[in-house]
Amino acid sequence: AGFRKQAIEELREELSRQFTLDASSIERKPSDEETELQRLAFIERQANAAVALIRLEDTRPVYEFLTVDRDPEALSQFIYRIRGREVSPLLLINSFRELESKAVPENSVERRQHFYRLYGFLLGLGEFTFDQLPAQQRDILTSELVAMYGTHPSRAVHSALGWLLRRWGQDELVRRVDETPLDYDESGKREWYVLKIDPPAPATAESVRSMVGRLSDHTKAVPTAAKDSANKPVIDLLAPLYFTMIVFPGGEFEMGDPENSRRIKVTGPIAVCDQEVTWQHFSSFDADSHRQEWERKYKKTLEAEDPAFGVNWYEAVNFCRWLTSARGLDEKSQSYIHFDFPSGLESNPGWLNLPAGTEWPMRAGRPGFRLLTDEEWEYVARYGTGTTYSFGNSESLLAEYNWYTDNSDQWSHRTKQL
Repeated sequence: AGFRKQAIEELREELSRQFTLDASSIERKPSDEETELQRLAFIERQANAAVALIRLEDTRPVYEFLTVDRDPEALSQFIYRIRGREVSPLLLINSFRELESKAVPENSVERRQHFYRLYGFLLGLGEFTFDQLPAQQRDILTSELVAMYGTHPSRAVHSALGWLLRRWGQDELVRRVDETPLDYDESGKREWYVLKIDPPAPATAESVRSMVGRLSDHTKAVPTAAKDSANKPVIDLLAPLYFTMIVFPGGEFEMGDPENSRRIKVTGPIAVCDQEVTWQHFSSFDADSHRQEWERKYKKTLEAEDPAFGVNWYEAVNFCRWLTSARGLDEKSQSYIHFDFPSGLESNPGWLNLPAGTEWPMRAGRPGFRLLTDEEWEYVARYGTGTTYSFGNSESLLAEYNWYTDNSDQWSHRTKQL
């Protein structure tokens, strides 16, 4: 008991000494003069101390440590270090419940920090498999998290809950929430909503050709469901489409890398789908042409929930127009004007040779679907952070958050898995 008390006091002192500048208890951040290696080493020491305190069931200093000010590195390193350091999942569960039971602050900054800590503990729980949870906690915790998933106002917490439940094999429970329409909250308190779109009747090959400008010769007529090699339905082309939209306020940020950045202002609010466009989405639009084409070319199966790829810009814009119409909005609501696809152009998967000067203007401020601009994409991808990536600057953590050359096996992966 004496050793435990002494260890807690020393760890508290270490955390305080590391992140406190003066008596005002302002959190210390690595200065601009420190090298990146020194910065990471500094944060890693803090994360190790935080994990040790969790193991010793002393959570208050950890809550303070997970306060984020444009630098998410501390949280990311804390999550990463939970793995393999003998942290009991029950400790995280209890810490999460303790934090969740606290009153949500009214102050916007404190409110965001509160949600961010919940987000961190949810990601930390994801370091454990469902079977590693205490048996008596599994059903109770699952019910709690599913209820939160359908009601919690924070976009970060909502996304983390869905990720965690899918990771624990609760896909069906997640799907029920994802397929329950939920209106946009004009007050801004709930930062996400769910759209349901009923696709129009399947297109014929000729109408799709005129709409997207390219369709493989093998397509003669479009069935209501695509078939796999065993003649089993893979994608129901008439199934309702659901989009969980994440709402971001407007704001300013530094765009680009540190050596070549510029201050950008993004007008908001903007609503962005919480995942890549899937083959379920795009096949309902193009009658499953692209997916079947890529399956034949690469001799690999592409599932409905895999991300669509090999789509050129014109096809993507037409998809946006199609979604806008399917939602019941008129031409004035379209973000892109009606455009006749140029005829006689060489077209290969993912590529178009267009005449110089060819444009397709975007009409900003319309309620229809559209593609993000470069500035908007980087703004939402790194929202609220000042680091290179949304999780910090450490490239060693890339595989935890992204599919890329080193961990993807050169192929696409189902959405929402990382």
